Amino acid sequence: MVLCMYGWCTRWTFNPSTTSGVDSFYTAQADALIRGRLWVDPNLMPSFFSECWYSAGKCYGYFGLTPSLLRLPILLVIGSTTQSFAIFMVPLAAGLAFGASLDLCRQFARPMERQTRGAVFMCVAAFTLGPGSVLILLADPWLYQEAIVWSIAGVMLAVNFFWRWLNSKNRRYLTLSVVFCIFAAGARPTTVLVGAVLGIAVLIAHREHLSLRSNVAVAAVGLIVLPALFSFGVLFLKFGQPSPPPNGYRNPTGMEVELTKTCGHGFENHPKFLPTNLLAYFRPDSVRLYKDWPNVRFRFNGCVGPNTPTYLWPLKEGDMYAEKTTSLSNTMPFPLLAVGVASYAAVRRKRTKELAVLAAVATIGLLASSTVGMTSRYLGDFYPLLAIGLAMSATELGSVKRKSIFVALTCIALVLVPWSLLANASLLTRYRLF
Repeated sequence: MVLCMYGWCTRWTFNPSTTSGVDSFYTAQADALIRGRLWVDPNLMPSFFSECWYSAGKCYGYFGLTPSLLRLPILLVIGSTTQSFAIFMVPLAAGLAFGASLDLCRQFARPMERQTRGAVFMCVAAFTLGPGSVLILLADPWLYQEAIVWSIAGVMLAVNFFWRWLNSKNRRYLTLSVVFCIFAAGARPTTVLVGAVLGIAVLIAHREHLSLRSNVAVAAVGLIVLPALFSFGVLFLKFGQPSPPPNGYRNPTGMEVELTKTCGHGFENHPKFLPTNLLAYFRPDSVRLYKDWPNVRFRFNGCVGPNTPTYLWPLKEGDMYAEKTTSLSNTMPFPLLAVGVASYAAVRRKRTKELAVLAAVATIGLLASSTVGMTSRYLGDFYPLLAIGLAMSATELGSVKRKSIFVALTCIALVLVPWSLLANASLLTRYRLF
């Protein structure tokens, strides 16, 4: 998966200089951290692209610290640099996310490990959660994509260790889950509720089962508090408030821009955006087919005009910022089907542990869908839900007694998995920014 993502990042040249002009904000922020400050030096970033949000005359970024913290060891060895390193970081993060997802699938499929259906399930998971997943749409090594893919990696590692703790009661796994929830929230604030939901679930279980130790309750409180504290606390230190100022963005010419009026309202978050965004991210008709390459192309692009997505009440056309968008039903249809199966089974059979984990990761996509922006890279926020739902569906697959049902599911996978491979590769070809 790392090699696959690296190939896409470099346009399959495998030459890292292909993306030499990519924004290096995270490196500049890492350099600032070494110097004991949070504001960054704009001179360490390309002049044509600068993600500066000015507060008290100093340049800050609304992005978290996690991607920059990962660069600290590099800068401590080689010194100050303007290199982005995203060309290596994005594939590494995608590999970690995929590895954690596949390992979680293996944990759920373990009862089938000596059966043919177990091997088939793991092969389907390997293709549909790896090169056939929306991770491919994050292969452009820009700071937006890197923030999302690191947050996905953090969430998948956190859930993986949380599930291991549930099955082994080894407190080290719970501690690691806390660490990676903090890690994810430091990359993207849309993941702060993952730890909160998991922590609340643990506290409820702790109250009902007094056999759980007090340090488990402490870890649960850490899941609730620490990710939010790290994510929003850093923003407060930068801007004096837990969000960037709406009129602090400055473009490369040095002119401050107030992001209001046309096609969006800066960083506005509001539930009113949910109906329109969720329709866009789940509708089955968000692509068009062509005979020549790329065979699968976007149907929607822009916030106004003939190619705009469908706006639902209370929004009207032009109320959102929209880029090229597609949907989960067009990019990962098989895992989406598996989420439905796993959710239905968990509710019907009252599997509270599975419900708690599914509810936790579902918050990421909901928070992302409450923003004013609509773009295909935000589909990455749904990846943990799809990966975990697919993993949990292995339990239902193992309980299927009729061979005809297993054969039918295999045939469906043989159609939908190759489609995911083609669709995501085609869409990235149209979506890439450089």
